[in-house]
Amino acid sequence: MKVLVVVITLFCLLARPVYAEPATIIDNVVTNEKIIALSIEDIRTEVELEKVIVLCETQKVKLTFFLAGQFIKENPLIVRKAFDKGYEFGNYGLTTRYWGKITKDEIMNELTETGAILQKTLGVAGKVVRPPYSSYEDSFLQASSASFLTVVRGLDTGEWTIDSPQAVVDKVKSTAASGSIVRINMQARHSADALPEVIRELSSMGYNIVTVSDLLAKAQPVPKPINVKPFRVVRQVSEASPKIALTFDDGGSSYRVNSILDVLRENGVKSTFFLSGDWADNNSNLLQSIAVDGHEIANHSYSHPVFSWLGTADIESELVSTEIAIRRGIGDEPRRYFRPPYGDYNSAVYETVKNLGYEAIVLWDVDTRDWSGVSSQTIINRVLNQVSGGSIVLFHLHANGTTEALRELIPMLRAQGYEMTTVGAMLE
Repeated sequence: MKVLVVVITLFCLLARPVYAEPATIIDNVVTNEKIIALSIEDIRTEVELEKVIVLCETQKVKLTFFLAGQFIKENPLIVRKAFDKGYEFGNYGLTTRYWGKITKDEIMNELTETGAILQKTLGVAGKVVRPPYSSYEDSFLQASSASFLTVVRGLDTGEWTIDSPQAVVDKVKSTAASGSIVRINMQARHSADALPEVIRELSSMGYNIVTVSDLLAKAQPVPKPINVKPFRVVRQVSEASPKIALTFDDGGSSYRVNSILDVLRENGVKSTFFLSGDWADNNSNLLQSIAVDGHEIANHSYSHPVFSWLGTADIESELVSTEIAIRRGIGDEPRRYFRPPYGDYNSAVYETVKNLGYEAIVLWDVDTRDWSGVSSQTIINRVLNQVSGGSIVLFHLHANGTTEALRELIPMLRAQGYEMTTVGAMLE
């Protein structure tokens, strides 16, 4: 009887679903070497793969392939030949179907089958993973973690929307930096034509082009800045102060960002921009324009997630990836202020941000709600009805009515005796 109870108990324990914390997404690493990882995904013919290998051998570079497991199974000889030459093959699932709407268990099955194909073909199962169609949902991240795979995303070259091979090359040249992981999807319209020039340009810029795993092996630990100021959460500074801060979140189109910068410049106003790292990586010219105009730049996360849903490792990754994106865009560090997307944070976010050496989590006391599409007059009314000394006013760079509202609002605020400045100037 006791044996039966033990057997039943063990069965129940083993049958329980296993929960895994979502894996951390790696977009780049910190390194003191001039090194970049190049990754190629979704090649679907043996001829196409052979062309890429010949190109890389000619240019003396190595890279990481993310190919469907079924393709590898059907073309084992050329895959093995490439592997023996030093190329890496990551896990890309079995059939390149979209993973955004399937379960964690279904994704794990694809990862397991593909791992088995890699093991049989190459003698190794692969250490890095990337989902087809960039579907980085929690189900994929949890499946990857449970499968002990490292999730690699990297720099988006924008090849699905860019209109020429040269535009792809220019995008890579303007955004890549030491420690970047560049990803090229060969099914995009201009990728195949752009690839030779991408490799030549990166090489001519002095970068050593390597596999993803070789780059990860070169990663340096990120030193945590020492914060000598008391950490705090700020919504408003002293009401006795005539100073207020106009702050701008996220990112926006070239037209909207430049329009806002024009209004601020015309009125001699300096502001604080809480920028998303992904936007900064893809809009280096606009990022530099913000910096050149003397505005303060701070951290708004890399991919704009709900932070209270994240574990410590993912919180750190979001902040550090954004720091790197801003640093390589302007050649300087962002201010040590963090504004969580949606103003959402909990004790884990608080402690992690504090431990990373930030001075403050900066929220707001005046919400324009410009993101919701309200008119410029509604934005003006909301600000005038809520503002007081020490206010921090929240705008968004992508909102429709913001520019026109600012054009009228700034003189009105000045007439009421307010001095518009940066968050940093208010807190110092």
